[in-house]
Amino acid sequence: MEQVNDGSQWSFPVEQRQGVAILAFPSDAYNRINDPVARATFLIQAQQEIEDLVQQTDHPKLLVSFDDVAIVTSGLLGILVQVNKLVNDRGGQFHIVGLQPRVSEVFSVMNLDKLLKIHPTVDEALKEIGES
Repeated sequence: MEQVNDGSQWSFPVEQRQGVAILAFPSDAYNRINDPVARATFLIQAQQEIEDLVQQTDHPKLLVSFDDVAIVTSGLLGILVQVNKLVNDRGGQFHIVGLQPRVSEVFSVMNLDKLLKIHPTVDEALKEIGES
């Protein structure tokens, strides 16, 4: 993950495995952003990047990896709920992997673990996607 010089653009690496788009959430950048305006800009770009991936196919299979993400904001949680709806409306599958214990606890408290498909690892998510 590299940050563009002006600080307003971030890289959202995507890997394709077994017909699934795996987006690596840029935890290094996200964890370091303290400025509310920069965080909002980051989240807007993240949402756009994810939605662009979803729009590429009728039945998207998307997995977002949150390895090393130390904090989550209400804005990020809102994006995940919106993306989940968009993917489901397009007949696809949306999975999240790699939540750190503190972040996982937030998902649990917010009951997002009941709404979203969450797995410890990419391999476990790919296995479930392959079985459905």
